[in-house]
Amino acid sequence: MTFGRYNDPGCKVVNQDLRVSVMKTQTRYNIQVPLLPRRLPPGSIDVSGGQVEYTGVTLAGGSFENCSIAGAAFEQVRCRHVTFMRAKLPRLLLLDVLLDVCDLSAASWDEGHIRRTEFTGCRMWATDLYRAQFQDVLFQECNAEHAVLAQTTYKATRFERCNLTGASFAEADLSAVVFYQCDLSQADLRGARLKGADLRGSILEGIQVNPQDLRGVIIEPVQAVHIAAALGIKVLSLDVPMQTDDNKAPEE
Repeated sequence: MTFGRYNDPGCKVVNQDLRVSVMKTQTRYNIQVPLLPRRLPPGSIDVSGGQVEYTGVTLAGGSFENCSIAGAAFEQVRCRHVTFMRAKLPRLLLLDVLLDVCDLSAASWDEGHIRRTEFTGCRMWATDLYRAQFQDVLFQECNAEHAVLAQTTYKATRFERCNLTGASFAEADLSAVVFYQCDLSQADLRGARLKGADLRGSILEGIQVNPQDLRGVIIEPVQAVHIAAALGIKVLSLDVPMQTDDNKAPEE
């Protein structure tokens, strides 16, 4: 897959003046962090021309709310307190991007390509990322309740302290994805690939998952109760009377 107009992570074109700076790729949690120059000049948001393409700038406090543009691109961009509410940006490209406390509520970024990007403290309620592709992506302390992440694919991706209540990962490839201290209550993982996915430390109450999808998933012993409940298995202590000729099976 090609992300953007450059492919070499060690050599980057900064802004429009064609200055080249060599940046050493750094990792955190085995995830490549966004490659950004130390200084990014401020940019302004303008969607009047029907195109959205930003390179080498900082966007602060602007809004893309309700805009509808296909093929938007953000490369080497820092976004802070930017609003994307209900923005329809199919096939969006994010490459070397920081999104800090941005509002993506009800935005539609389906089939996006997202690489070396960090989402921190973002509001992602009901955000639609259907069939998006993620590589070297970190989500931290984001509220993504009821987000649509069905049929998404991931490589080197981590969700950390995120609210994913009711989110849909149906038929997603979550192989080796880490969910650290996340709330996955009522999340839909049916049909997802979970081999190597690490769910330890996360809330799994009411999770929806198929038995065949659990092969290779990593959980804590205490989480096994919620997984069993999702599969319709009743876990009872010996304090509950067992069925005998004199009594019936314990009711639910």
